[in-house]
Amino acid sequence: MLSTPWLAAFVMGDLQSIGADGIFKAHSQRKYDFRKGRKLGSKNHLVIWKKPHKPDWMTQETYDSYPDQMTVREFKIKGEVYVTTFQDHKKYNKVALANHYKQRWHIEINFNSLKSIVSVATSVGILHIQ
Repeated sequence: MLSTPWLAAFVMGDLQSIGADGIFKAHSQRKYDFRKGRKLGSKNHLVIWKKPHKPDWMTQETYDSYPDQMTVREFKIKGEVYVTTFQDHKKYNKVALANHYKQRWHIEINFNSLKSIVSVATSVGILHIQ
């Protein structure tokens, strides 16, 4: 999950530049108006995001490498808004995409738990990793 709306735009730009796709939970600071853009279904549309202002930490050269705008898909399901680069709504329905996002989140939680267990086991001498 990304912490700021402008960071999502840069990450999605990076993904699109390498031919990859991603899905992100929408940030609450950004406004999502499902009446605008190209309607794909109920609370599901394609919209154009304009390139945000350059963050202080980003070089001008890097900033200039991003497109001035990009088309992204926004959809809402069960009260949650998601933003994705998966634009084909017939191939990638919003329920399946939201479920994939939730599965990824559970995998990350389980992975963090496993890292904690290994760390504790290593620190008390139960597990030796070479």
